[in-house]
Amino acid sequence: MQEEYRPQCGDGAHGSTVYLEEIIKFLKPQGRVLDLGAGVGLKANYMRNQGCEVVALDIGISSLGELRRRDSNIDLVCADAQRLPFKSSTFDGVLACAVLEHLPKPELCVEELHRVMKKNAEVVFYTPVFNLHFRWLATFWRRISGIKNVEEAGHLQIFSTGSLKKLLRSYFFIEDILFRGYTDALLNVMLKYDKDERIDRKLIWLGKRLPILNLFASKIWIKAKKVA
Repeated sequence: MQEEYRPQCGDGAHGSTVYLEEIIKFLKPQGRVLDLGAGVGLKANYMRNQGCEVVALDIGISSLGELRRRDSNIDLVCADAQRLPFKSSTFDGVLACAVLEHLPKPELCVEELHRVMKKNAEVVFYTPVFNLHFRWLATFWRRISGIKNVEEAGHLQIFSTGSLKKLLRSYFFIEDILFRGYTDALLNVMLKYDKDERIDRKLIWLGKRLPILNLFASKIWIKAKKVA
């Protein structure tokens, strides 16, 4: 396994082939796909190479410029995820990695995604969660992990699994959930002793059999479908 692979990390670390293969396989994209919060386009480029027609949207113009240099065959859109500049029923699939936690009003983004997706289209949300989710406790854990507060990470929202599911169920049918990032939740120092992800992967496996462990996961992948 590639050393740089971290299944619990943010978009900046999403460059490994292993990560890309896992998240794309989870969505199983086909047709016209929206990469929401595309960043520098690693996921968009991978999906295009799998035969998808990809539209990459990001609010950062510099990231889109780097994406353009990497792949000139991807449609680029610089826009706010809370106000999508697309017609209704446009996309067959959506990948929204590390987006909702950065938005002032994530419910607007979820509503907009529902609008621009076709019926029976699927979306994958990749989002940090904090199930022991009192704000003071989240702040404490982040401080001893090297981040003074959530704003320094650009995170405007702290979701629990329950609050995130409640938000998404207002618009989508939830099909599948994967919990990730156990070693991250057990302090970042654990990463020093888990560079090949053996501990984290064992906890992912065990969490599927003992759901109580998922309280300690720090990231969640949710696959949902637009049914109406």
